Amino acid sequence: MLPSSCSVTKHKLGLFNRLISAMLAIYLPQNQHSFFSFKDLFTVNFLFFRVNFIKLFFCLKPMLISVLVINSLLTISVNSSYALNITTVNAIYGGAPYLTYDGGISKVDSTESLLGITLSDGTVINASNDESSLTNPIELPNQGDTYASIQTIVPLPQSGNTNYPKVKMSDLLKSPYNYFGDDDGDGYDDVTGEVIATASGDIGVTWENINGIDVTDKVKNNAHSKFIECDGPYKLTITASNGELKTLYGEPNKSSFMGGSHNYYINPKVEPHVCYAQPSLLYDDSTEAIMTGGIMLFDRPGWDSGIIDWMYRGYPSKGFKTNGARNSGNYDGENSVYNNNFPSTGSNGLYFYLLLAGISPEAVIAANGSSISAVEGGNVRLTLSTGITGWPHNNWWGYGEPYGVPQKGLKITLTGPRITSNDKSFSPSTFRLYADSEKSKILYEFKLMRWYIPTDIVYQNINTKEDLLLYQAKGQDECRRLGTGYRLSEMHDLTNDLYWEMIGESSTTSTGAVNPASTNAIRQLSYRKDGEWVSGIINEWGCLDKSSRRCLNYPDSDWSHSNYLIATSKTKIIKSKNNNSNHDKVRELIPSFVNMDAGHVGLLENTSDNYIACVSP
Repeated sequence: MLPSSCSVTKHKLGLFNRLISAMLAIYLPQNQHSFFSFKDLFTVNFLFFRVNFIKLFFCLKPMLISVLVINSLLTISVNSSYALNITTVNAIYGGAPYLTYDGGISKVDSTESLLGITLSDGTVINASNDESSLTNPIELPNQGDTYASIQTIVPLPQSGNTNYPKVKMSDLLKSPYNYFGDDDGDGYDDVTGEVIATASGDIGVTWENINGIDVTDKVKNNAHSKFIECDGPYKLTITASNGELKTLYGEPNKSSFMGGSHNYYINPKVEPHVCYAQPSLLYDDSTEAIMTGGIMLFDRPGWDSGIIDWMYRGYPSKGFKTNGARNSGNYDGENSVYNNNFPSTGSNGLYFYLLLAGISPEAVIAANGSSISAVEGGNVRLTLSTGITGWPHNNWWGYGEPYGVPQKGLKITLTGPRITSNDKSFSPSTFRLYADSEKSKILYEFKLMRWYIPTDIVYQNINTKEDLLLYQAKGQDECRRLGTGYRLSEMHDLTNDLYWEMIGESSTTSTGAVNPASTNAIRQLSYRKDGEWVSGIINEWGCLDKSSRRCLNYPDSDWSHSNYLIATSKTKIIKSKNNNSNHDKVRELIPSFVNMDAGHVGLLENTSDNYIACVSP
């Protein structure tokens, strides 16, 4: 039992405990620092009890325990405050500043994202995840998409960019673009909210079509113009210099950009169709302009000419224009070429490309299969594959090899009767390709009207009319042996030589010089006039001679020689002035062969080898 004197002490101790408890309740949750000063001011002094220490030891024991507890708590509080102070002096890390042209969806804070694009459906593509290429372009999501539908960090003129196709990065931060962004609020004035971040470097864009023609000015003048369907894929190049985006505060407070560029290949979204049918592009007006600097008149309206207003347009022909998916099958009259598609002539191993829009070669093969039989006629089939256009040659004329604009296309190879075939029969054959596996939408249709079998049978030293008639008769016999319907090729089965056609009966020249062998075949589809064919296999397919020093086209074909004998010879008479008399000098021109390199007509009195090519029907 405690002494009676402990009652007063107990009361005071209770008051003391309540005081300490109240202080702990008030100050501990709110401010740990206040306990540090309390500890300094509070002194445990028990003199006010005025009692003997020993006598009151047992009375004060609870109080001493309380003091020890308080001292421990104060020590812990002080140490905790010290630890908090250590933490708060370290920097608080946030996000780096960035640029955004779509309200923060795309945050440009790296070189890869700086070179990025956003499509009309919100798809974001940047330099690090772009997989587009010439053979695997990005297809735009909507048919109505224009150049303006593809957003880049470079604003269009309609947004106020008078320096298009370039822009300084510093100009992007403020009005009218307001492309600056910082999720931590750094880079803005605390009072006005104005952007005070800084930037260096510049960015630019260029647009090119598949033909290598720069169309950036077109975009600058009318960004809402649509893409030309058959000029894709387009190449969008975004180029940036070294640059930096920086804020005064924050950590990190800058985004750095290394100079670089990236190409995007883009196709417009259109309904599937064929743009061009491309056989060998050698030779036409474009090749003549490149080789000699001159311009001939070889290109007919159905051929995509590389000459515009008597000037080379800067890239070669794409081949034959298409006249729609359907083929009329009527070849009578010159205007029939506008109702039919290439080709109407064929031979084993020849191939051509369909240049497509709105559908890939792979999709066409998936819908049709890789081997196609005729829907009417027979003994010829097509093999479908993918390929890149370009026509090999020996580059003697300096263009570079291969010739043509490299472009992904559907490669179509003809397989049919040849000299070694057991069954050499042929009948006119119609082929159809579809854009869908249900075969409900025709993509392309054509009809082979004539089929050719070149041979290795050769005749030499044809020097006179009699020689020519003899070998023409022998050639007819050889062709008939191939089967019903085959005959020795006429001149117009092989070529339509522009200059030979221009030499009229009884033409008068000043010198009498005529050199048809220096001319080329015109490029056009075949048609019939008065029951006879006009234009032949070279007019449609171009250079066929595999032995030629000029072109190396169609390596798997059977056209292994240069000159082929023709079946009949319609002579022409020309007159020229005779300087030694008052009488005109008369010369008879007798065609005897066609050169399969450029399609020119050769004259009698040649010592070259003359092979035969048979055609049906």
